[in-house]
Amino acid sequence: MRTRFVLKEVNQGISFTETLFVPLYQQIELKSYVLAIPASDTQKAHTLFTHEVVFKGRLRFLIYVAAAPSFKKELPLVMQRLRKLAETLEASE
Repeated sequence: MRTRFVLKEVNQGISFTETLFVPLYQQIELKSYVLAIPASDTQKAHTLFTHEVVFKGRLRFLIYVAAAPSFKKELPLVMQRLRKLAETLEASE
C-alpha cells in the first residue's frame, strides 16, 4: 500500500517516529529505536533496531488485517537496509 507519511519525532542516533496516513482516516505509527553496540574482544561493532508498529483509528483492526502481512514481509528488509546505511555513515565519521 502506498501512502504519505510524516516524521513526527527524530532523536538523532537514538530513535524516530513516523505516522503513515492510510485510507478511511486511519493512521499507522512506526517507532524505530537504534542502539549502536561497540566492538568488543569477541565481536565487531553492529547496530540493533527495535521497531514498533501501532495501528490507530476506529477501523484499526481492518487496517491491521490489510497491512500486517505486508509489514511482516517488508519490515525486516527495510531495517536491514537502514542498519547498513547507519553503519556506513558511522564508519565514515
